[in-house]
Amino acid sequence: MALTLAKAPPPSPRLCSARAPLAQQFSRELFENGVFAMAIGFPTVPRGKARIRVMISAAHEKSDLDQGLEIFNKVGKKLGVIS
Repeated sequence: MALTLAKAPPPSPRLCSARAPLAQQFSRELFENGVFAMAIGFPTVPRGKARIRVMISAAHEKSDLDQGLEIFNKVGKKLGVIS
C-alpha cells in the first residue's frame, strides 16, 4: 500500500505518500467525494515526499469518521494505492 498513517497526535493524523502529484490527486478526489483533506508537499515535508492531512474535531460523530474512511478506501482503490 502506498499510504501509511504517520505518527501524529490527534487532531491532525497524516497519511504519507511517496509522490506529491499522487497526494494532490488524492486530495482532489476526496474533496469531490465530500471529504476535505489537504495535500501537503515541499517545503513542509522533504522534497519528493507528500502527506495528506485531515482534521478531526469533537464535532465529528463516529458515522462521519466511518463515512470518511469509506471514501478514503474508495478513492485509494481508484488511484491504485489501496488494494
